[in-house]
Amino acid sequence: MIAESVVLLSLLAAGQVDVRSNTDCPSSSAIGERLGPLLPGMSGRDVADVQLLGIQPDGTTDLYVSLSDPGGVLIGGRQVSLRGSCAQMAEAVAAILAAWKSNPGTRVSSGATDTVTAAGADIAKSPEAPAPSRFAVLAGAGGGAHFVGGTALGGNLELRFGLAASSWQLRLAIATETARQLDLAAGDYHGHVDWQHHSAALGLAWRALHPRWQLGLDAGLVAGWATVEGSGFSSNRSERAFEYGAAAGLRGGRRWGRFTLWVEARPTLWLKGHEVHVVGSTAGTDLPRVDVAASLGASVQILP
Repeated sequence: MIAESVVLLSLLAAGQVDVRSNTDCPSSSAIGERLGPLLPGMSGRDVADVQLLGIQPDGTTDLYVSLSDPGGVLIGGRQVSLRGSCAQMAEAVAAILAAWKSNPGTRVSSGATDTVTAAGADIAKSPEAPAPSRFAVLAGAGGGAHFVGGTALGGNLELRFGLAASSWQLRLAIATETARQLDLAAGDYHGHVDWQHHSAALGLAWRALHPRWQLGLDAGLVAGWATVEGSGFSSNRSERAFEYGAAAGLRGGRRWGRFTLWVEARPTLWLKGHEVHVVGSTAGTDLPRVDVAASLGASVQILP
């Protein structure tokens, strides 16, 4: 009977507050479950928004919590810093929302800041802090190796941006690499060809909204220049050619506050191929159209 009553109260609360969280620690479902016993018999469907602002080096999670009525009028808004497990943080957020829901006449400034220990410490108010940005912007850099058609070192710079509450982002990146070498023999000449790619990419990226661990996928278009230079022949030539293709990335990492350290695998398919041949000879070869790179890098969250 007691268990049935708790389930009923949880369902009632779910109808009263639409909880939206851009992180799974604490998740919207976990917060909603803990609101049930705190809001028995109340009416009105308010909207609660929980935004992850960042993770501090000591493990403290910074969140912005707000509650609005069905008409979009702000009931309460506060930045909070939580420490504890995901379940404890969900309980702390639910307690804040329940307090606002129970006493909607008390308006809370969106600039106020709370410091909360999710396990149950006191709440301390600090001076005004700015409301969080609706947008998330991350800048990153990485370096690694390319493995097809020889081995080369490579590096890249990227910018990712999108809505803070969304898993989807746009990715802009530029990349370069050192030259790889292909041996090429023609008659009495045994030379080689040095070749490399310099490119820019635009794509769509997905990320898991976890406060500590990062998992991401992206895919998009890539374009750039292939540089080819002969060496060891009677007459050596150097050429640059435009190229285009598609690339994808799989990334995993660990967050510390605004900083993330990650590892990544990135295959690239060049749709425009390049043929290398020796003038006056049938000797020649095609440059690989597929490339695979493995990288280690870091990102910093600029906004929010």
